Amino acid sequence: MRVSRRRFVEGSALLILGKISGAAAHELDHPHIERLKARRAQLIAECERLDRMWHEGQAKMPWHLLPGPKFRNEQGGVCGHRVGWPADLSGRIKLKAGFVLVRPSPLDLRELFEQDALERGRETAVINYQERVRQLRDRLRLKRQCETEVGMPRTSDWESLDIEIEAIDVRLELLLERPSEPLKTT
Repeated sequence: MRVSRRRFVEGSALLILGKISGAAAHELDHPHIERLKARRAQLIAECERLDRMWHEGQAKMPWHLLPGPKFRNEQGGVCGHRVGWPADLSGRIKLKAGFVLVRPSPLDLRELFEQDALERGRETAVINYQERVRQLRDRLRLKRQCETEVGMPRTSDWESLDIEIEAIDVRLELLLERPSEPLKTT
């Protein structure tokens, strides 16, 4: 099971909140603790709402725009590691090993350019490279458009929430380390 950064932060904060609500709670009679806990709970709820929106949006996306295996073998089965690039449905990028490159990245396209330059000449390689990059841009544009249409949140939507959660965790940890000192509010 892969643990996301956000889930790790949530789990470590539970340890902090457990310390506060446990034996040390009677020693920490600070008025900000409950407000910090309440704000943190609001932020976590907002993160969970965004998570739900993201999963619902993923379910509505066409398969070729979702992350998937990078290659297709000679029998037509998919193989290779999972990547986030949209699939090239044309099946035209055949590799020497017998695989078809289904989800090319910009680096893959650059490597294909260098291979084409050696085998077919620079002029042909440039034409092929420009066309492949144009197709990748079109697929990425379609992916972004579809994500917007299905209501998927952007990764940046979580960023300010994660930052504020981390700041609250630090403030709570400081309260645990120095319970007799007053909390500085900003």
